Amino acid sequence: MPFGPEWWVVILIYVGFFAGAALAFIWLGVFVVYVIGYAWSVLNDTRRS
Repeated sequence: MPFGPEWWVVILIYVGFFAGAALAFIWLGVFVVYVIGYAWSVLNDTRRS
């Protein structure tokens, strides 16, 4: 681990990158669940009528 005036910058970059990736995965999962639920309700409506 590099010790110097910029080691905290590297830590911040890593933390920000991982936090952004986790947030993107969470939003992607929410979007996929929403799309699947919407498609499922539409399919059920078309099949019922």
